[in-house]
Amino acid sequence: MKQDQMESFKAFVIVLIILVAIGAAALYIPTLYHPTSPNKLVYNNFEFEKKNDGFWYTQLQRNGTRYDVGLRYSPKEAETVPIRGKLNETFLQQPYYVTFDPDADATEFKYLALGVAEFGLNIVRGMGREFVTACTKNVSEACADHPIVTCDNDDIPVVYFKTANETRVRLDGNCMTVEGTQMELLRATDRVLYHFYKIMP
Repeated sequence: MKQDQMESFKAFVIVLIILVAIGAAALYIPTLYHPTSPNKLVYNNFEFEKKNDGFWYTQLQRNGTRYDVGLRYSPKEAETVPIRGKLNETFLQQPYYVTFDPDADATEFKYLALGVAEFGLNIVRGMGREFVTACTKNVSEACADHPIVTCDNDDIPVVYFKTANETRVRLDGNCMTVEGTQMELLRATDRVLYHFYKIMP
């Protein structure tokens, strides 16, 4: 084969190899690349999906039964809520006394009620634990048939939902205080529930 033909053949082979490599990459890369959906995420090996109702769902198992858990905020959205302090052994008891201030104005009262309801539903259905709805003071008909409980009741486990400018969870002996205003209170509620479900530390 003449020199110029040899050079032409080498160039052809090089171009062919490049084309084959590009073709193989085009077939292989899609198997590696999984674009992240804004409505799906994996967090600590739990798969979450945001459904049409706006809640983030994952599956958990309790006593051999799998069930769906849906929370308002994803774990990524809730993880920035700080949890500070420490609980004592009183908090291992049941039932939990879930209390709030009935003096809150109408707007904040709605979010307090939602936080208490969502917390109670999850600990009963998802964790098999008991709770009693309470009030911090008896100033309304809504509290007439409920016990009056504050964090000063140090012989029972208390979960206190409180309107506050700072979004956080405070642990103090027998009492867990969930704080925030409006939707931030609900984000703090989800932070607590992710901890209870052992999805977050």
